[in-house]
Amino acid sequence: TTLVHNGYVYAKIKKACYGLKKAGKIAQDNLVAHLKQHGYVCAGCTHGLFKHVSCNISFTLVVNDFGIKYTNRANLDHLIHVMQLKYKFKVDFDAEQYIGINMIWDYDRREVRCSMDGYVKQALLELEHIPSDNRHHAAPSAAAKQNFGSSIQYVYNDDSDPVDEDQIQYIERVVGELLYYARAIDITMQHALNDIATTMANGTNLTLQAVQKLLDYAHCNPSSEIKFRASQMILHVDSDAAYLVAPQARSRAGGYHFLGNKDHTQFNAPIYVLAKVIKNVMASAMEAEIAARSEEHTSE
Repeated sequence: TTLVHNGYVYAKIKKACYGLKKAGKIAQDNLVAHLKQHGYVCAGCTHGLFKHVSCNISFTLVVNDFGIKYTNRANLDHLIHVMQLKYKFKVDFDAEQYIGINMIWDYDRREVRCSMDGYVKQALLELEHIPSDNRHHAAPSAAAKQNFGSSIQYVYNDDSDPVDEDQIQYIERVVGELLYYARAIDITMQHALNDIATTMANGTNLTLQAVQKLLDYAHCNPSSEIKFRASQMILHVDSDAAYLVAPQARSRAGGYHFLGNKDHTQFNAPIYVLAKVIKNVMASAMEAEIAARSEEHTSE
């Protein structure tokens, strides 16, 4: 509502205002309160997962996208009716897209293929990427050179020239454009993105080379897919560490979380991938392994 008085316009806003710093939090709290009035509550400690207090229906909520699991159409109709009391929205009963991810369902094989068609091509276009050569780039980052025959492998420290502020902003744009895609679809990018992100605040020419290598890889491999298969929902975690492979004598933690079967014969797409540099300096390879497991535990 608006009111004009003595040449001033007064407005009363009952909903979140787009662009307001806290608009997302206000809208989220408003939605959660509305759902709670009709029996939909947060499920345990999993953020973004909701369920009904008595009906067999649950859903995940990311920003304004609902991913709904139901067994009775009447329960779904009830949720749709509750949301229509307050919001306008579209319903996709085929569940072909969720949070920007395209999904192709194969109910006979009990599997779903996930991709983000066109995302990489659009990102490269926005970043104005020019391929460095005509070769096919099969890796997102360059392999570290090994000093064969030496009993000690020293970590290469970056002593190349620093880049200017515009180039640092470009590096930040690249990380921002590809990070979600790397986490959701192409997990092979995560190692390269982590390396770039840890150095972009004080970026150098070597950082720019790493960015170019990553973009060349994305250009050559623009349409990645992952496949989820129905399983017994047994959580499997593979954890590992690479000792003293990062600058400043630091080590790297890696992990792969997926849902399989109890016989360990089924492999699946990941529900989480860990790829990060361990903050503290490890004194041994065994200590790095323990630290990597600790990182996995924190993520769980």
